[in-house]
Amino acid sequence: KRPRPIWLFSGFSDRLLADYLAEAGCDLILVETMNMIREAVAATQAAARTGLPVWVSFTLNASNALISGETLTHAVSPTQYAQAAHEWREIGASIIGGCCGTTPAHVEKLSHHHRQKDDVLTRAQHQ
Repeated sequence: KRPRPIWLFSGFSDRLLADYLAEAGCDLILVETMNMIREAVAATQAAARTGLPVWVSFTLNASNALISGETLTHAVSPTQYAQAAHEWREIGASIIGGCCGTTPAHVEKLSHHHRQKDDVLTRAQHQ
């Protein structure tokens, strides 16, 4: 018989919970309503180890900051956001933009990255 998990904010409990969810037959793991980037990273890394798809959501206050005071711009740079958006597009996303936690710099980088990829595809199709 397996020991019952202890719900603490630590890498061990995140890994244990993720493994339990995967063994139970989950289709994906939702790392939900995260309040701190450190916690979100630990839980997401543990969930990703299972090989299942992972979705992450955050809880923001009225100032669009995490309860810890961090903003999502601390977690993802404009370049990282554009690279992730490219992957979303490759798997079928047709509308990609910005919202809470993104800045004009994120959207600008996203737009620039998107135009570059389209230019490369257009040139390849005409050769």
